[in-house]
Amino acid sequence: MELSYIILCLLKKGYSQLEIHQILKQADIKPNSVSIIEKILKEVRRKYNATSLFQLACILVEDAEFCFDDYLKEKLCNKS
Repeated sequence: MELSYIILCLLKKGYSQLEIHQILKQADIKPNSVSIIEKILKEVRRKYNATSLFQLACILVEDAEFCFDDYLKEKLCNKS
């Protein structure tokens, strides 16, 4: 669930799947393959009844509670 949350936060910030892969890889967060990211996004699209990534992004942008910048900073910037 945590990986899904990170991916969705990055998607909400406007990153592409390839950029998300690169960010996760740099932060040594695994799994980080593009295929895993695609699989997670497919599952989330189903959950939100979104037919495309664009529609999913619109839904996430409207969800004000969804993403916290501090959470991302902690997970991506404070890797030891």
